[in-house]
Amino acid sequence: MGEVYLAEDTRLHRLVALKILPDQFAREANRRQRFFREAHAASAIAHPSVAVIHEIGEDDDGNVFIAMEYVEGETLADKIAGKPLPVNELLDSAVEIAEALDEAHARGVVHRDLKPANIMITPRGHAKVLDFGLAKLRADSAVDEESSTRVKSEPGLVLGTVNYMSPEQALGHPVDHRSDIFSLGIVLYEMATGRHAFSGKSTTETVERIVHGQPEAIARLNYDVPAELERIIRKCLEKSPESRYQSAKELLTDLRNLRRDSNSGQRPSPVSRRRPLAWIAVVVVAAALAVTAAALYLRDRSSVRAPIDSLAVLPFVNASHDPQSEFLADGMTETIINKLAELPQLRVMSRTTMFRYKGKNADPQHVGRELKVSAVLAGRVLQLGQKLDIQTELVNVNDGSQLWGERYQRTLSDVFGLQDDIAREISSKLRLKITGQEEKRLTRRYTENPEAYELYVKGRFYWNKRNAASIEKALELFSESAALDPNYALAYVGIADCHVILPEYAGISGLQANTKARDAAMKALEIDPDLAEAHATLGLIHENLWEWAAAEREFKRAIELKPNYATAHHWYSIYLQRKHRDDDALIEIKKAQALDPLSLIINTNVGYDLSLVGRKKDAIDQLHRTIELDPTFGWAHLWLGRVQVEAGNPEAGVPELERGVAIMRRCSECVAQLAYAYSRVGRTVDALKIAAELKEGAKQNKSSPAMVGYAYAVAGDPKEAYRWFEEALRQRDYYLSVLYWAPELESWRSDPRTQALLKGMGLR
Repeated sequence: MGEVYLAEDTRLHRLVALKILPDQFAREANRRQRFFREAHAASAIAHPSVAVIHEIGEDDDGNVFIAMEYVEGETLADKIAGKPLPVNELLDSAVEIAEALDEAHARGVVHRDLKPANIMITPRGHAKVLDFGLAKLRADSAVDEESSTRVKSEPGLVLGTVNYMSPEQALGHPVDHRSDIFSLGIVLYEMATGRHAFSGKSTTETVERIVHGQPEAIARLNYDVPAELERIIRKCLEKSPESRYQSAKELLTDLRNLRRDSNSGQRPSPVSRRRPLAWIAVVVVAAALAVTAAALYLRDRSSVRAPIDSLAVLPFVNASHDPQSEFLADGMTETIINKLAELPQLRVMSRTTMFRYKGKNADPQHVGRELKVSAVLAGRVLQLGQKLDIQTELVNVNDGSQLWGERYQRTLSDVFGLQDDIAREISSKLRLKITGQEEKRLTRRYTENPEAYELYVKGRFYWNKRNAASIEKALELFSESAALDPNYALAYVGIADCHVILPEYAGISGLQANTKARDAAMKALEIDPDLAEAHATLGLIHENLWEWAAAEREFKRAIELKPNYATAHHWYSIYLQRKHRDDDALIEIKKAQALDPLSLIINTNVGYDLSLVGRKKDAIDQLHRTIELDPTFGWAHLWLGRVQVEAGNPEAGVPELERGVAIMRRCSECVAQLAYAYSRVGRTVDALKIAAELKEGAKQNKSSPAMVGYAYAVAGDPKEAYRWFEEALRQRDYYLSVLYWAPELESWRSDPRTQALLKGMGLR
């Protein structure tokens, strides 16, 4: 409606909001007259909940202006900010807004643009409605026709007020005061839920929902809302004006009665929008409750035809839609998965697989069939101050029926104690044979410090992104977590996990990184000797340091402690492959795949392990399926290209390898594999160029010395190859084990120089 300035009334020495109307309104005499007439009517509204119009005028240059009361505070839209308001606060504001409408309607003024952005909340918490009269000019008959035409002819254009229009206004029909009542119903719905009642991807879709659709039940979004308030809002939102409240006074009576019956007393302090630690409590309690829900259902197997022996947990939905709380849903889902994975009788899908469904509104039955599990657990959590609302549902994958569903309402107090109580209930009530040691692991408490837990969950979020910058960020967060709670074993596992994979992504010294990783893993095990994650990480560290017997011992211990831990099976399969036990490696990677069927790296390793046992066609099919999951995953392209070259199809294989190398930004292992492919197709010069590239990178500590030697080896330069292999031995470069397991280097293994290198690695 024009430009707005903060100005000073120099006669009365007060601040005002000065509105200068657009030229198109000021140019036409009939519009100016209509505006002055309607603004004059609006200026007659005298009510504490209406922003006062002080003056209406026109300057010598024909600029039409209004001087209005300057209202300090924040708009209702900013106050809601995607979150429900406390009920007492909502009712106080609702009464004041309804009072403003009642006063305006009594004077023949219809607002027609009521929305949270046009309602101010003062520092004392009072509501004031803005822009009476201005919206009426916008919505006169001529403009109504224009707006209606734009809605119909330009479905991609979203008008500023379309989300708050009544059905008759959205369709361009005549409107009266009952249109304001519908708009107030939309505002109340948003105050109660933090969501728009009607919203689509386009203006046309939004209008369709306003005219024909119904908003989601408020009780499903905010358990704290009284049933009477939901009834009031539903009556405001009746499609037919005759079915709504027939006056703002009638609506106001119901709102006042509800506020009285709610015994609100004093106005509560506004709930903080940022509770750094409160969402941690939500994670812990909600995760524990969801675990209990699933466990109690599994207890009563007599009610299900087939036993629930496999389970998938969909990422829980954060119903607040607050982007600052992204870690809440992630941490909660991961906690639930980790808890349920402690039960050896259940096959539980891993985090990596389940997070591929995040934000996709996936159908549980479809997900279950895709993952070949018996049941799927889905849920949502909503935090309201110190209260939380948790809804869980267990779906039978066989027929899509709801096997069980429950809604929990809890307060955030003594959350760690509650977690222990629920874990004990699981161990005592599940009709599964759980040993004392398993029950102890199920109920153990990793930390008492919610801030440390918050940092750990954020660290895992960044660690799973798998790039140099995110891993370094994760390392920082894990370190802060351990500093806050020096007895938090999982934080030290996170530190170890960062160090152990940094050489692959950041090109740093493998020996130094693995030494740091071992120190952190050992610290974790000093705190918790039965922590499967720490044993698995320590196994990988031992493997990288060529401590083979210790590595296998740690992998087996991790799997013994937590059979559902896909990462332990995955890393153990790599160990077996490096030890040239290809059949055993394939068996182990298949176990990892069963637990984490959508993991890109696990599926890629399945393909490569298939090729090592001579199943080239199966390997190619498997790698193609992996690329279908994510065409940007470089490792899958890399190994597909290699297998195609080995299968006698270099025309397809070499470009595939080149694609993988580009995606992986020419990492040393990737480029070395390309050198192998070039040598296989007779492009020796190109293979030597790659070897030279790697050699130059090694001088800057950006390439693996073992991969430099490998590239020279496949390119046919044994002198240079052995020089770099010996350098790799000196640096304890874990890639040097390629001399032991790689099929293409089979003829090299009889050479005394190779034998000496293998002995130095403990492989002879």
